[in-house]
Amino acid sequence: MIRLGSAGFILLLSMTFVGGCYSVRSVASTAEATMTVAVSHWPPRKMTTKDGKVSGIDVDIMRELARRMQMRVIFYTCTWIRCQTMVRLGSADFITSASRTPDREPYFHFIEPSYAPNGGYAFYVRADSGVRIEKYDDLHKHIIGTTMGAKYMEVGADPKIYWVRTTGTRELLRKLKSKELDVIIDSAELMDYFLKNNPDEKLAIAKSPYVYITPQRAYMALSRRSELVHLIPRFSTVLQQMLDEGKIEAILENYR
Repeated sequence: MIRLGSAGFILLLSMTFVGGCYSVRSVASTAEATMTVAVSHWPPRKMTTKDGKVSGIDVDIMRELARRMQMRVIFYTCTWIRCQTMVRLGSADFITSASRTPDREPYFHFIEPSYAPNGGYAFYVRADSGVRIEKYDDLHKHIIGTTMGAKYMEVGADPKIYWVRTTGTRELLRKLKSKELDVIIDSAELMDYFLKNNPDEKLAIAKSPYVYITPQRAYMALSRRSELVHLIPRFSTVLQQMLDEGKIEAILENYR
């Protein structure tokens, strides 16, 4: 009796709250719907702190998407390879700034449209090392650091290149400065933003002339195991609206 009475009270409260503008079903689905996003440190797209705080372009986009869809959003911080694993297993719904590649298709729904280019990837060296990467063949002479799970180059395809895989940008920079690596490859957008906002690091790290250009674009990728799969058409519609209205461009501009 008590549980029935409580349930009846909650139902009535919900109906009174919406004032007849929404159905009870809409209220319930809004209250219960949550999207979870796995976030790695990749500024300015995604920035994380040791205490779990997140910010950045993708974070702002996902918050705006959730607001428009009347959903809650929860962010989990993880390394890039760990974030992908979480989404493959369904432990998180989304990753962002994901390139669309054939090996990811069995695990991820790539939400159309793409919301940004994934652009060029540049090579960075210690400023005092004397190393310069001016052309592809120059990579054959050095130990190159990359991020596990990244898809910007076919790591291992060229046996003349010696790759060292790391957990992400922070480890790449640490190993470059400690001379464990000669060169690191990372998003030019990411590293240029980092160096711009860290003047001391800009003196220690130099960008080489050679840039690896890729036609890949950035997608929101939804786990095929997610309970939100039925919302894919809605995600696409709202994302397109954000692009058409200039909202995503405005978010991008905040970080330039």
